[in-house]
Amino acid sequence: MNNMPQIFLQRVLLLSLVMSLGACHIKVRGNGFRDGQVYIGSQIASREYGAKQLAGQDIEEHNNTVYVPAGMNVQDINTVNGRVVLERGASARSVSTVNGRVQIEGRGSFAGSVDTVNGRISATQGGEIGGSATTVNGRINMDSVAVGRNVETLNGSINLVDVTVGENVETRNGNVRLENSVVEQDLIIHSRYRVSLLGLIDIKRDEPKIIVGPGSEIKGSLIARTDVRLYVHESAKIGNIVGASPLIYSGGHP
Repeated sequence: MNNMPQIFLQRVLLLSLVMSLGACHIKVRGNGFRDGQVYIGSQIASREYGAKQLAGQDIEEHNNTVYVPAGMNVQDINTVNGRVVLERGASARSVSTVNGRVQIEGRGSFAGSVDTVNGRISATQGGEIGGSATTVNGRINMDSVAVGRNVETLNGSINLVDVTVGENVETRNGNVRLENSVVEQDLIIHSRYRVSLLGLIDIKRDEPKIIVGPGSEIKGSLIARTDVRLYVHESAKIGNIVGASPLIYSGGHP
């Protein structure tokens, strides 16, 4: 997590290089076909071409939205500004975008890993992310989802409802809310960078707000390496709390 900005910069540079070398640009609209045709970039190909060529392929786009229709399986999806939508039952090995939003819909949807820089990640209705969901500035919103590894953000908020996270939830500056969710390992709030005006006056920032809501469980530790506002519902379970003093609350919201 401490190297997150550098890692994302490397990914952005690599993505830009691949696209500049003339990578295949594929855009899938709606259910993949319209009037017997499938959209690939700005050109139109036949249904036979689409069925054979889109399935199992990488998708590269600059600015267009990429829809992967129900039941279609693709490999890696990379965009700069375009939104990515995996419809119910669609699958992708990985999804990576700079500014675009990533949306995973419906039971059976699957993405091996999801990475964005500024884009939001949302997953709902029984969708599954086999690897990690990671952003720098984007929000992460999930409802009724299983995540195989980590949920991580640098500055964006994390909102998990009825979610199981296989490893850690991590942030540095973002707020975190868990409701009826299970974190199999740790929830970690990393130390924050010092922000100053002309190197002379420190700029005051709000402390991250961490809510471990009703029915939630952190099986490992909640580790705060910076000052936080920690609210823990009376029904929630946490293995251990390090670096923060919880305020216990009842009812729906603190």
